[in-house]
Amino acid sequence: MALRTATFCAAAAMVAVLAHRAPALATPADSAPPGATAQGSTPSAPLPLSGASTQAEDDDLTPDAIGWPTRIDAIDIVGVSRTRPRVVLRELPFRAGTLVSRTDFELGVVRLWNIGLFSKVSASLRDRAGRRHLVLRLEERWTLNPLFSFQVLVKRGAEAGQESTWWSLGASDINLLGRFLEVGARYERFNAFSGGQFYLRDWRLFDERIDALLLVESLVRPRVGFADRRLLTRLDVNRQLGGDRLRVGARLELQVDRFFDAGDTPPALPAASETLQLDAGVRFGRIDTDRIRQSGASVELRPTLAMSRVRGHDLWPQARAFVQGLWFWAPGQRLNLALRLQGAVQSKSPEHLQFFVGGLYEVRGVRDSYLRGDRYALINAELRLTAYDAMWLAVVPTGFVDVAWAHGVAPDAAGVLPAKASAALLASAGAGVRLLVPRLVRTGLRLDVAVPVHGIECRGPRLAGVCPGLSVGVFQYF
Repeated sequence: MALRTATFCAAAAMVAVLAHRAPALATPADSAPPGATAQGSTPSAPLPLSGASTQAEDDDLTPDAIGWPTRIDAIDIVGVSRTRPRVVLRELPFRAGTLVSRTDFELGVVRLWNIGLFSKVSASLRDRAGRRHLVLRLEERWTLNPLFSFQVLVKRGAEAGQESTWWSLGASDINLLGRFLEVGARYERFNAFSGGQFYLRDWRLFDERIDALLLVESLVRPRVGFADRRLLTRLDVNRQLGGDRLRVGARLELQVDRFFDAGDTPPALPAASETLQLDAGVRFGRIDTDRIRQSGASVELRPTLAMSRVRGHDLWPQARAFVQGLWFWAPGQRLNLALRLQGAVQSKSPEHLQFFVGGLYEVRGVRDSYLRGDRYALINAELRLTAYDAMWLAVVPTGFVDVAWAHGVAPDAAGVLPAKASAALLASAGAGVRLLVPRLVRTGLRLDVAVPVHGIECRGPRLAGVCPGLSVGVFQYF
């Protein structure tokens, strides 16, 4: 109880600090540097409605029509009504009145796309009375969103006839008070078990390229043999460097695990525990977003040290290492190839702190947390096609392959875990569709039909000779 009280007091204190930092009303010229303006700040320059064209006007100069570097004397922002100009200006790697290279100009445009607040971004130059203006034309997304996420998995093989359902309901705003602050809360239901989560993130702490996250959650995860109710508090701080191609940070977590019988498999309840975990993170590379497609590559490394206090045991130290690679390629105007490589290894640890691999995050077509082990490797590949793209709806058919290997244990046909760990392989392939809403932040419906290729024997009903599994969720799988 003391931990919960302290945690929620910390969350409330952070909200109060951020609220104190934010003025009651947004002003168009809030913290704008000299020479930078938001059209709409004076009657002579009315602010266009959100959704204004992002195409350059007749008297604009395109980036290819001028010599670089060039001096930019003023910055005009068109198309924003809720977002503060300072949020836009601080994403630019230059200020008005300075000499700007073509590289920095293009980096500024990329950063405006990557913050996710805008569904359209364009930049052009215009000469007025001997001064060169940078004109940024933006289309704001609606960032105050109700959250309704869900996933349904129809299981096959040893678990034929069972279903796993997960859904959450809440609300979030990634642009609170127009300042690029994110706050969110949700209620979660996993099968018959309830949980909740609250988080607060400042994406540009101290107006620097630093993001800080405070998260508090109490969630239930059904595992094979038990259900884990985990109370977790996380503080995560990261800094971007080198044109956002290098990200370094650290994370501190305190979690309390309590267990009960989930009722769907023979019970095997672990001992209750408390765990303090500290990890560092470094990411090389950058993933860029252009409306609904992504491009670029990144590699992230996260070494972790943890200490657990387990009932009936002494303090239990652990070490872990995690690596993830992402690669996105966007050839032509419609295709997008997405690839995720992931792996992790850890020292001996309590069974509930091992890695869990399954359908919710790793391999579609099998139940969540199907494999449990001390090391795993994962490959996800998707080919996405933008079949239709309009202001409020984008239709993206997808074909995919998921493969995961783990050294651990998996349940047999009766739901019993073996006494010894061994290598296990899960693989599935299938197709699906995403119905995305480009004008809203992180919104869309995902429907996938996965056919298990390896790891689960087909004992349930067959369709066209195979055992398909239905996986329904929100937005992209990764």
